[in-house]
Amino acid sequence: MAGVVITYAAGRFSWTFTQGSVPATELRLKWGTSPGVYTQQKVYGVSTTGAAVNTVLPAGSVGQFYAVMVAAHATGEGAPSAEVPFVLSAGVPNGTWVFSVA
Repeated sequence: MAGVVITYAAGRFSWTFTQGSVPATELRLKWGTSPGVYTQQKVYGVSTTGAAVNTVLPAGSVGQFYAVMVAAHATGEGAPSAEVPFVLSAGVPNGTWVFSVA
């Protein structure tokens, strides 16, 4: 499944977060090129609600990707969001990739 097509230059990741019973101290955006295999991650504060693609993935990144968002604290991680497949393109169209994390 290809998923939404976003561009490196103008695409945006967006997420919502709701604190659980054990308060999270950070959000981890994890991604990779195979379903269920996340070899890269970027960490955000719990008040952050999005990021530009070009501040997350390295320049020149194109192709099929799969990603999840995970809430974490000092003793571990919560359950991941649903996996979001997306295609990163050098051209148009522009899109937004949306996660919901509890």
